[in-house]
Amino acid sequence: MDQHFVDERFAESDTADAVRRLEAESNLPTPEPTPGRFYRIRSGDTLYGVAGRAFGLGPGSARYTAARRINDSVYNLRFRSAQLADNQFPAGRISFNPRFACDAAAQAAARGPAPRGHCFATIWIPPAYYVAHPLLGTAVTLPAFGPETETSAFHAIDKSCTPNDELARIIDPDTRLPVGDSRYAPFRWVCSVHVFLSVGTSPVLSVVSGSGFLVGRHHVLTVAHVVHSPVQILSTDGVTITRWVLPRIRRIVVIPGKNGIPDKHEPLFGEANPFGQITIPVERVSQKGRRAFRLPGSWTRHVNSELLRLNALSCSLDPATGLPTLPACNFRTDPGHDFALIRLPTYVSIDGYFGHNKSYQGVDGGFVKTSVDEPDDGLPGGRLITATGYPGDKPCELWESNGEVLASTTRRFSHDADIAVGNSGCPIWIATRERDRQGNAGYRYRVVGIQSGTTLPSHPSQTACRISAAWPQILRWFREEPLHRA
Repeated sequence: MDQHFVDERFAESDTADAVRRLEAESNLPTPEPTPGRFYRIRSGDTLYGVAGRAFGLGPGSARYTAARRINDSVYNLRFRSAQLADNQFPAGRISFNPRFACDAAAQAAARGPAPRGHCFATIWIPPAYYVAHPLLGTAVTLPAFGPETETSAFHAIDKSCTPNDELARIIDPDTRLPVGDSRYAPFRWVCSVHVFLSVGTSPVLSVVSGSGFLVGRHHVLTVAHVVHSPVQILSTDGVTITRWVLPRIRRIVVIPGKNGIPDKHEPLFGEANPFGQITIPVERVSQKGRRAFRLPGSWTRHVNSELLRLNALSCSLDPATGLPTLPACNFRTDPGHDFALIRLPTYVSIDGYFGHNKSYQGVDGGFVKTSVDEPDDGLPGGRLITATGYPGDKPCELWESNGEVLASTTRRFSHDADIAVGNSGCPIWIATRERDRQGNAGYRYRVVGIQSGTTLPSHPSQTACRISAAWPQILRWFREEPLHRA
C-alpha cells in the first residue's frame, strides 16, 4: 500500500487502542511541515514557503495549488484573516504573525476564530492525496481529534459543513424549499449522517455526509453506500484516480433534526442541533460482534465486485463535473439493495419515529401520522413524492424537494425531485391529508423509498430503493437485535 496511507507502527493492527495511540501522536506538531500532520508556524515562515517544504514543490502553479489547500483547509479557517485577502486568496489568508493563544489545545478547541495571544498558529497540513466518494463527492479532510468526545466530533461536523456542489442533479427550475422548524414531526426524525473514514492506518479523517431517518429509538435507516462504499484516492492534481479502496470507518455521527450550522456560542443542544447528536465511536464500529450497522449481503458482494473491476481500469475525473471521464469508471450502484440500518448505542431522546403508530403535532398545529409502506396501488408513474434531506449545496440544512414517480420496478423507482450530494439516504414520502375520528385535520406521511442515487447527466432523474423491497429484511434485523425497535 502507498506510504501515504500506512503508518508502519500500526500496519498490522486495527484495534481501537492502536487507532487512539496513532491519533494522539499525530496531534503533536512536527518540526517541519508534513502532509497529514500539525505544524507550528515559525518566525520567517510564509504560506508559499510552508506549502513548498511540505509537498516538495518549487515556485509555480503546483505550489500555488498546495498553498490554496492549506489556506482553505476547514481546520485552518480559524487562523484566516479577511484583512489579508488579495487576488490569489480573495477570501482571506492564514495569518503568519504571532497573534494567537500560545496553548495549541485552545487553538484547536475554537469554534470560531482562534483566541488571540502572542504566539504563532499551529496549522494543519492536508494530506498529499484527495479522497472522493463516488456518490457523495470529495471528502472533507480533517486531522484526527484524539480522544473521542461528543464535543470533538461536534467541532469536526461544524468544520465539515461547507458547500459541496459536486454531483448535484437540479432539474431546472430549482423548486426545493427549506424546512423552517425541524423540531416538529416528521422533520425531527430526518437525520444528518456524518461518516468519518480513514484509508489504511492513516490518522487523517475524511468526512462524507448523507441523510437518514429514524425508524426506531435505536435505529436509523439510510443507504448502504453512505456506510459501505469504495472511495477514490486521487493524486495531488485532484483528478487522477490512483486507486480505489474500501476505507475504514472510524466513527459515525447521527444528528436528528439538524438544521443549520451552529453559532460559535451556541451549546451542543441549540437551535441548529435541537436534539443534540449521537456518536458511534471507533470501538463500536470496529469491534467484532458489536455491529454498528447492518447491510444486505447482496450489497457487500456488489461492492467487492466493483472494487476489483474499477481497480483494473485507468480512470480520471472531469474537473468541471467531478464525474469520471469514461462511463466504465463510474461506480455502478444497485439501488434495489442499497439500504442499511444503523444501530445507535443509546436511545434517541425524541418522541416518535417513522412508522410509530401514534399521532404527533405538526408544524402547522395539525396532527401527523406516519407509516413505512406503499399505497395499495403501489407507485404508478405521476405519483407525487417528496424527498427531505441534507443536500450538500445547502450545508447541514434540511430541505425538501417535490417531484413525481417516473417509473418503477420491483425493487427500485425513479423520480424527478431535485437531489444533490448529501441527500443519499433521505426518506421519500407521500403526504396525504386526513381527518381523525374527532374531525381534526392532519397529514399522513407514508415513507415509500430511500434516496439512492442519480442517473447520468444526459438522462436527469433520481433513483431510490423501494421500501416494500427493503422492509422485510429490515424487520428480520429488528428481530435479531438485542435492542428492540420501540
